[in-house]
Parts: sequence; structure tokens; C-alpha cells
Amino acid sequence: MVKKCTTDQAEGRAETGDEGSPPQGRLRLRLNTIDDVKKELGRLYREARANRVDSQTASRLANMLSILGRLIEGADLEERLARIEEHVRKGGDSCPSTRH
Repeated sequence: MVKKCTTDQAEGRAETGDEGSPPQGRLRLRLNTIDDVKKELGRLYREARANRVDSQTASRLANMLSILGRLIEGADLEERLARIEEHVRKGGDSCPSTRH
């Protein structure tokens, strides 16, 4: 479930200079792959449908997950292209594996 940060909590961190410090009970999610992002987006959808996360918060988080997914896809594509270019520079005859 997504923990809501109240105004008092946010102000308290700002006043104490703890803005960069993770809040107590910080949720640590693995969002390194498209599959991770897809699973989290599905979880968020189910939480919103069950009214455990308000729709405005769910929309904002879904947008961030979408951006993260595009960044991961772009980085993956860039890495795969670099491997292909390196293979071609070395005079490779066949296509290199694009799997990690």
C-alpha cells in the first residue's frame, strides 16, 4: 500500500533539514526492469481499484512508473545497440546475442 505523506510530516522534515533522509518505514521497491515496473503498476492499479489509494495519487504514481518504464526501455535499447555496433566494428559475421 502507498503511504501518504501528510503536510505535517513533510514540513517536519523540511524544518529539521532531513529532506534528503529517507522517512521511517520507507518502502523499498525493486524497479530495475520493465517487468518490475509492470508488476508495480499492476499492484498500484489493484490498490486504486480497492480504494486503498486515492485516484489522484494513483494517477501520479502511474505516470512516474510510466516514465521510469520508458527510461528503462531506452537504456536497454541503447545497451543492445552498443553491443551490435561493437560486434560490427570487430568484423562479426552474425548478429550478437541481444540477451543479457
